[in-house]
Amino acid sequence: MSGRGTGSHSGSRPASHRSTLPNTGAQRQSRERPQPSGHAQTTSKSTTSTSPSVSRFRTGFYRFIPFIGYHHVLMFLLLLPIVFMSIVIAGCAEIGGIRSVHLASFSYRQHPPAYKTDGSFMNESIQDVVFNWTVRSTDAVRVEAVRAGYLRICVKLEQIGWHCGLKGSTVPNVEVFDPLQLIQIGHHFRTQMVTCGQIIIYLILAAVTFVLLARFPGWHEEEDPGGSVINVRPFPSRKLTNIALITNGLGSIGLFISVAWQNIAVASVAAVVEGMRYDAVEVKMGVAAAVLSWLGVLFYALTLLGLTAMVLSITILSLM
Repeated sequence: MSGRGTGSHSGSRPASHRSTLPNTGAQRQSRERPQPSGHAQTTSKSTTSTSPSVSRFRTGFYRFIPFIGYHHVLMFLLLLPIVFMSIVIAGCAEIGGIRSVHLASFSYRQHPPAYKTDGSFMNESIQDVVFNWTVRSTDAVRVEAVRAGYLRICVKLEQIGWHCGLKGSTVPNVEVFDPLQLIQIGHHFRTQMVTCGQIIIYLILAAVTFVLLARFPGWHEEEDPGGSVINVRPFPSRKLTNIALITNGLGSIGLFISVAWQNIAVASVAAVVEGMRYDAVEVKMGVAAAVLSWLGVLFYALTLLGLTAMVLSITILSLM
């Protein structure tokens, strides 16, 4: 995280500037570090009990750890919301378990709904009429459930299974029995209530921040005044860190608003559809999509906090 000085993207510095910040301006790592005798004995015992390939892997891994910078951790955290939200957007597809990632599911109830005596229905007896209409015998293929995502909807047909796609290509060329028009409800929810356009914009901002973090300067070798070769890493430039902070902040706030609207839309549609269908239809929120979405918001926000701490630390160190 720390480096040689603010406003520099490369490792070149005038000699006068290097002498002014001997301890706070640069991260230094000596190439030769003496090991305590106890550590050496432990290492020798472990290497004798393990295979040479495992020992080489451990040695290479331990040498690699000091070169992992603070911005590499932020890049990993920022990569998680990109992956999670991409899975949510690609939900309701016939690829592995992605079909289970959906925003909302609409299904016919298999048992009569409980009567509501709170006056929410004008005529409670209509519940039986609507339910009996949905479960009556028919020669057509019965629609059992509909799942809606950002780009597709999936329809579950009795004795046929799931079919996913757009509105016209979802159901095969068979006569279906969908008395309460669950397919139409799912398509209307997908096209009118939710959109993934804003989420894609925020993921692009996350990708831009990822690229900016990747451009932070890394370790390189220099000679100190005593002639020893040391590893140093300068500070990233002020302009680079500010741009990364702005893009990450806009993306995290926007993604939070989009995910919150996603949950509000599902809850609103559930209340309206269940009420208008006299509880003959059951609407549920997609748990997998909700969990992945909020995890994406969480890791996006953690990246913002970490990047803010980095900028403040560099500012404080540059003033010392």
